[in-house]
Amino acid sequence: MNWVYVQSEKELWTTGHYKPNGDWCSESDHSTRAEAAARVHYLNGGNTAPTQALVTAAQVLANEIEGPLMPTMRPELRAIVRDFRDALAPFQEEQQ
Repeated sequence: MNWVYVQSEKELWTTGHYKPNGDWCSESDHSTRAEAAARVHYLNGGNTAPTQALVTAAQVLANEIEGPLMPTMRPELRAIVRDFRDALAPFQEEQQ
């Protein structure tokens, strides 16, 4: 079984899985896509804490995207970048 997330409402993402017959089984709700993605990663066996190298690489990527590229992006992509930045915040605080 693979855990996934779906946008269940305008500002709500729900994690869960599909039964073999196609029925949806929800597990938890999240206010951001990044939170839902992190939960799905954990449910699928991923490590809950990223390594320092991963957090650093993600910070560099976020900084590059938020620079000159951000104004040229479609609103949906800007929202994903904001979710990505929000998801990094707890790990940045842990490292300080």
